[in-house]
Amino acid sequence: MIYTTIEWFALVIIVASLIKIAFILIKPKAWMNFAAKLWRKPKVTGTISLILSAVVLYYLLTEINIVQIFAVLLFFSLFMMAGHSPDIKDLIVITRKNMKKIIKESRLYILIWLLLIIWVLWEIFTNSKAF
Repeated sequence: MIYTTIEWFALVIIVASLIKIAFILIKPKAWMNFAAKLWRKPKVTGTISLILSAVVLYYLLTEINIVQIFAVLLFFSLFMMAGHSPDIKDLIVITRKNMKKIIKESRLYILIWLLLIIWVLWEIFTNSKAF
């Protein structure tokens, strides 16, 4: 059977998720050791993640459009909010303590996010039949 790009991406996230869930349920310390190693060099991990996200976006755009991708982001954002809700007080405390540093270190990410938002707004307002 030949799978589409989106099906391959779905299979990748399924396998990664199942591995993560299995480790968290069976050997949580092993998962945390892996996560610590993965994030040992956050700039390298972040750069690789950003490059991979650009590659994934490129291939997603061959099958769906940027507006559809942002609609999926809404689902995922709400799902993540639900998942983080038990720990939100701790996350807020940590974020408040480090807000200036977080903003400074996230400038590139924020710029990319703003460019994507402008792109989506452009697509909605120039291609929508409602306007």
